[in-house]
Amino acid sequence: MPLIKNKEEKKRLLRELPLMFSRLIIAGIPVNRFLKKKALVIGAGGLGVIVAETLARTGIGGLYIVDRDVVREENFNRLGFSREDIGKPKAVALAEKIKALRNADTIDKKYHINVMAFHADIIGWSKLESLIKDVDIVFTCVDNAIARSEVNYFIMKHKKPMIDGATSYSGFNGTVMTIIPCKTPCYECYYGSRSLIKVNNIERIGYCDASLATTMNIIASLQVDQGLKILLGYGKIYPMIKVYLDSGVEIMTQENLKPRKDCVVHRRFCNG
Repeated sequence: MPLIKNKEEKKRLLRELPLMFSRLIIAGIPVNRFLKKKALVIGAGGLGVIVAETLARTGIGGLYIVDRDVVREENFNRLGFSREDIGKPKAVALAEKIKALRNADTIDKKYHINVMAFHADIIGWSKLESLIKDVDIVFTCVDNAIARSEVNYFIMKHKKPMIDGATSYSGFNGTVMTIIPCKTPCYECYYGSRSLIKVNNIERIGYCDASLATTMNIIASLQVDQGLKILLGYGKIYPMIKVYLDSGVEIMTQENLKPRKDCVVHRRFCNG
């Protein structure tokens, strides 16, 4: 459902905003509002590259990118990096591409993106909490349960929505988990010691040895879709979306999921 319903408003935005946003405005997306938002993308691999670039192309105003790895040739089966990037920190290489896209001399500086790259491991990282506190939304695109758990703690503490993306061990399936603090289950609710999901009974999610660009693109796109709906206030939010591409094409959505009453993170940050 278009968010910009007034034709005159669309015409005004089409006149004022850079041409790269024109198709979004025609679709009804209020890019002028999105330009005021800031996101943190944790992980600049197969999912994070697509999430960050899509956010930039959709008009996000500020973007922090964090990744501990460097670009290698085995990363080329996914989108985002080229041979000239080999050896560069992934976060830095991705930030450079986004700046080249959004901060061209032909674009008024008030529409430029403020993007910062951090070559760092977020586990135990002193800057993590301050970055989460500073943004409107967090996207996790990592294959490490400890990292996810640490991010979950701080997004719950500071009441920031988090959109987590993961692909399966086989590379054919994936999951998008949307966490709205104190309203939906958090990462601890699903995967903590008293979890809703018994990890040993399902295909491993989020430990990606195999990777397919097809799966990565779908999962990352769904992450951004849910993020847009939260930030711009439209459409339906699903706490869990599961995608299966191994034998066909199947997308399952789960809604009306509630936080666990015995979740230690919810007890700490959502009571009273």
